[in-house]
Amino acid sequence: GKDVTNEKMALPTVSGLRPYQAKIFSCKYLENHSWQEIREFAFKENLFETLRQATSDRYYHNMVKILSKLELSQLQVVADDNEKDRLAMLWLGFCKSFPFAYGFSEIVANKFRDKDFELRTGDLWKYIADKSVEYENLCDISNSLRSKVKSVIFYNLRDAGYLNTLNEILPANLSDKAKHAIGNEFLHLFPGETK
Repeated sequence: GKDVTNEKMALPTVSGLRPYQAKIFSCKYLENHSWQEIREFAFKENLFETLRQATSDRYYHNMVKILSKLELSQLQVVADDNEKDRLAMLWLGFCKSFPFAYGFSEIVANKFRDKDFELRTGDLWKYIADKSVEYENLCDISNSLRSKVKSVIFYNLRDAGYLNTLNEILPANLSDKAKHAIGNEFLHLFPGETK
């Protein structure tokens, strides 16, 4: 086949921000600064409530991918007790881990700003179509992968508290502590937080 010169855009395929596990991961990481030790701990303690090492590893890798994109000060917020703030950091980590999610979260926040509160499947399909101009791997994305990506993005938006079960976009209503930890550069990823 012809050479694909442009890079692939990685698609998120593991849903759930898992705030409970994220807190444990962050606490442990802040103690010993080793993700690898946490991997063994996660499986031994069955943190992800799965009997299969492969499944545990998949969740572990996804969690580390998200958490390792955060600054130490942001990990500290994940390790703290406020679940709403923790979810905000995990949403930030998810967006930073997957440029695909980053771009779509901007669309969600813009819709909210424009008082168009319903998130439609079509919004995601249009986004994929727009991105496929830059990323060839999105041109011939299969229906099953497309559905998977949709379920991950919508699920994580719900998990974070930015989408309800009717697919209405909700304001993030970030605390001052969360805003400070996120920093102005990334506030636009959160509905209702854009200037």
